[in-house]
Amino acid sequence: MRLGWRGTACEAVHPAIRPGEVLASLDFRRSPFPGRDARDYAATQWTLAGTASGVEFRALEANIGMSFYVPRLRVRHVCLRLAARAVDPGMSFGLILRDEPLGEASTRYLLLVHPTAGELWLQRTWVGGGVMGSSDIVPAIKTPAIRGVGSFNEIELRAQEATLEAWVNGVRVVTAHDPSFGIGRVGLEVTTARGGIEASRRVEVVGFEARGVAP
Repeated sequence: MRLGWRGTACEAVHPAIRPGEVLASLDFRRSPFPGRDARDYAATQWTLAGTASGVEFRALEANIGMSFYVPRLRVRHVCLRLAARAVDPGMSFGLILRDEPLGEASTRYLLLVHPTAGELWLQRTWVGGGVMGSSDIVPAIKTPAIRGVGSFNEIELRAQEATLEAWVNGVRVVTAHDPSFGIGRVGLEVTTARGGIEASRRVEVVGFEARGVAP
């Protein structure tokens, strides 16, 4: 990060983050979700089902959130990409960055997109002692870059040093500077929207990719 001038105002200028070499690539037309052995799976509160274009996550209860981590990939500088659509209203999906255990707790960055409201938010989250918490780096903001329910969105979360960028369908929506978390696992998140929903809501996920950062 350096300082620059916009008119008479001094402001932070964050370095451009460009995707580099492929570290992991998952095509869910053929691959299961990260950490799963098959494309189909049934749990009490949620299910996974293979479709012609990807894998469909279905929430069977309100207030369900699931994280799926890419095995054996722990990175600091990375560009993550996820292609998905909310099949029904009331679902959110996103990307997990720098998830790292700290004793019996863990911390991470989380980018979530909520197509029903056309909003995204970027958070620090933590879990420990049976308690979950979060704080917003970027509170929920509306952007026309997000396509609505039923349409596919391609979202990206890029990280280099303490700079974080959120992209939606080729548009850089957020640039933030946060030095809280340094390294960790990556993955994807599927969850019901804030405030709860009726049961049985779906998200279809098509692909996930992790790339290094180009020099």
